[in-house]
Amino acid sequence: MGSAYYAGNLHKWASAPKGSGFLWVRKDRQADVHPLVISHHLGEGFAREFEWQGTRDISGWLAIPRGLQFMAGLGWDAVMSHNHQMATWVQQTLCERWGVDPISPLDGSMLGSMATVRLPESLARLDEAAVRTLQQQLYTEHRIEVPIMQWSGRNFVRPCCQVYNEPAEYRRLAEVIQQVAREH
Repeated sequence: MGSAYYAGNLHKWASAPKGSGFLWVRKDRQADVHPLVISHHLGEGFAREFEWQGTRDISGWLAIPRGLQFMAGLGWDAVMSHNHQMATWVQQTLCERWGVDPISPLDGSMLGSMATVRLPESLARLDEAAVRTLQQQLYTEHRIEVPIMQWSGRNFVRPCCQVYNEPAEYRRLAEVIQQVAREH
């Protein structure tokens, strides 16, 4: 790609545990990048500085190859196609159910595996504290985990679509948000 830096989390897209991710730094930039916690290997090179940070639990890192192998076994193109189709459907479904306008074309042409959807009007402008409360309510009362983002004075959900998700989960999200919106 020619990028100077590239970082990614693998817990969502590669079925690795949370906390599993990667950082790629182009050779000419590596001398200026160091981990926040440095153990014994400062000045011994980019990879060496990052590979050992004392008594850290590296089990998540060790699980990455198996997660990548599992996803490769499903076929990366098939996974990406499935996830994109699901994200397109989720965006259309939530916009329709909540009566909100989409922020990107409903044909999915600007989506990958995630959609960003406006919350219904009664939840659209909750302040940061109320959003945190709503986020906690979704999880503790309904076991729904979905990011709620605030941008430009408005609140959005960002459902992520992966092969282990099912349409019923997103329909439930739609119903619960509708219920909470009526209560507000």
